[in-house]
Amino acid sequence: MEKSWVMTEEERMQMLKNRMEKKKQEEETIFKTQVKLNQNCETNSTYEPDLCQINTYLTEEEVRYF
Repeated sequence: MEKSWVMTEEERMQMLKNRMEKKKQEEETIFKTQVKLNQNCETNSTYEPDLCQINTYLTEEEVRYF
C-alpha cells in the first residue's frame, strides 16, 4: 500500500514540502556548479598556444602567412 494513502493531510503536505525543498536545493547546487564551470572557462580564455610547436599543426605554406 502506498504510504501517501494512509497519511493525514498534514503529513502529506509536509512530505510534499520536503520534496520541494530537496528539489530546490538540488537545482541550486546544479546552478552553482554551472556558474563555477563558466567561470573556469572564462579564466582559461587567456590561453596562448606554444608557437614553437606550430609546425606540428601547420604546413610550411601556412606558417609563411604568419
